[in-house]
Amino acid sequence: MSFDTRLRAIIQEERYSNQQLANALSFNLSATANYVTGQKEPCCQFLMKFSRHDYLKKYTIWLLTGNIEPRSGQVCPVFSTQEPCV
Repeated sequence: MSFDTRLRAIIQEERYSNQQLANALSFNLSATANYVTGQKEPCCQFLMKFSRHDYLKKYTIWLLTGNIEPRSGQVCPVFSTQEPCV
């Protein structure tokens, strides 16, 4: 599963629009939309903001690697279970 597919699964799970995700991360909407659609790779600043967000940070390891670490609170969204989390 690609980065953009995982990011879309998180957005779906949290019921965010691209605008809401951009607002939550205090990030540019057009850049966020490019990451969601896979048109561009995310920049370091986006990833840092995501990993520090109080609610979204639980998905950081899965977003970056496709793996989960339940013992450390790192999970994947329920919507992603169409393809198994590892």
